[in-house]
Amino acid sequence: MKTLAFVAFLSISHLVVSGELLDLENLEIPSVDLDDFAAIKERCDKTGGPGTYDKLKASKESLRTCITQFANVTAVREEVEEAKKTGSMDEVFGKYCNKRPKLASCVQDFTDKLRPCLNSDENKALNTTLNVLKQLGDFVCYRDGDRIALFIAEGGVECIQSHIEGIKSCVNSTFKVEPTTINTNSLPTFVMDKKKCDDLGKLQNCVVEELEKCQESTPANIVDALFKFVKRSACPKKKRSVGIYHNIVKRNAALINSFYDSTPALKTNFLKAFKTKCSENVPDGGYEAFTLNLESATHCIRNKTRDEPIFVTPAIDFKANVNRCVWNLIEKTQACLPENEKYWPKFYLDIIQNLIDFLYDNKDILLHISTRAELMNCFQNFKQNNTKKEVAKCFEVPEINSLRKDVVCWKLTNIKDCVSDQVQKKCIRDVAINKLTNDFFKAIIKPCKHV
Repeated sequence: MKTLAFVAFLSISHLVVSGELLDLENLEIPSVDLDDFAAIKERCDKTGGPGTYDKLKASKESLRTCITQFANVTAVREEVEEAKKTGSMDEVFGKYCNKRPKLASCVQDFTDKLRPCLNSDENKALNTTLNVLKQLGDFVCYRDGDRIALFIAEGGVECIQSHIEGIKSCVNSTFKVEPTTINTNSLPTFVMDKKKCDDLGKLQNCVVEELEKCQESTPANIVDALFKFVKRSACPKKKRSVGIYHNIVKRNAALINSFYDSTPALKTNFLKAFKTKCSENVPDGGYEAFTLNLESATHCIRNKTRDEPIFVTPAIDFKANVNRCVWNLIEKTQACLPENEKYWPKFYLDIIQNLIDFLYDNKDILLHISTRAELMNCFQNFKQNNTKKEVAKCFEVPEINSLRKDVVCWKLTNIKDCVSDQVQKKCIRDVAINKLTNDFFKAIIKPCKHV
């Protein structure tokens, strides 16, 4: 199916990124001067009648003006920098998100002028394009721009800028259009068929892998979530009934909530380990501040995960809730640690975030354990007392009080090898068990990759 909707999407996309908030001009998204596409003028005037192309071109210029009025890039930068100082970036983005109806009206005017150039199939494809753009807006403006605020606060802009060449390579090797190759018989298609969805997946993997090289993992996680969000809109798959899905979540809620049953024991060991460190590094109230914030973070996570449960809540929002709950705790924990161990709180948070990703990525397996005989057998074996004792030994590594990264990663690697050995001994190996085991330990060890 041939469609002009692709050119429309490029046109709108270029207008949005041409403000150069980031240095993206070399991504080779064409500047999309409609005059470059002679085939468009021919098609528009033939399909919509004389003058249709001129109306489309004038509407594109109006759209450009509308976008410029929507947000002055220099002004936005200044507002964001000021808001960073007070932690009020959500107010800045909320203000611009509230202007979306005006911007949507401008886009609507442009697409209304484009539709006479299209046949019925192409108009359907344009509807898909517009839906993707709307979904992108919904993603960015969720909770008054909470996601984009988190992205910037976690160094997202700097992360992208420091890896811009790699991102350019990802984009240019996946999506690239040359106006000279286009004619009325070979207009590019923007119908999201399997190939384009596969290409989008390749672009996602490439860009996310590049951003994972940044010091903070949040920017890569948010960009990954953005790609997934777009793919859900543009590459729809058959979904199970909402009622059935919620019943599955409800039946497995006990497994998820059982996490809290172990909190007291974990908390006791945690406090014991940090009491000495706090007394050494912040003798005046450091330990009290640490324990107070630990208690606050525990209650916050408990309440947030009850109100916005795992699997029902989008992964990016579930992780953002955890981030907000522990941020003050991270600050107080770092204060208790010597300089070469201050990395540890964020390192530990990275592991938690990776484990949340692990749960979401393996949701279908975890929510259907009862239907998989091998998995059920494996879980039952690990409930036996003798197996519990063997697994407990895996955590009996030599007592080393240091939280230096190389020492911590050495401990984690030993635990991984030991527990993996127990899985091999106690479980019948199948695809699901292999995937869960590999993904679980990959999530835990991932923050150690730069050691």
